[in-house]
Amino acid sequence: MKFKLDENLPAELVMDLRELGHDADAVMNEKLRGASDAAVLQAATVAGRVLLTLDKGISQPPALSDQ
Repeated sequence: MKFKLDENLPAELVMDLRELGHDADAVMNEKLRGASDAAVLQAATVAGRVLLTLDKGISQPPALSDQ
């Protein structure tokens, strides 16, 4: 499974997921730190990744076309 970790999760989780055989990367590795929720969600979607985050508000971001 392909995952993208938001900046509010421990960076070590990327390595843990990789050790379990998953394809994982992090927002911080892609210079998206501090980016809007919509930008992070779009990056995950474009890459075909499941976004893991602790951000409760990301479930209802503004429309991507509004960016």
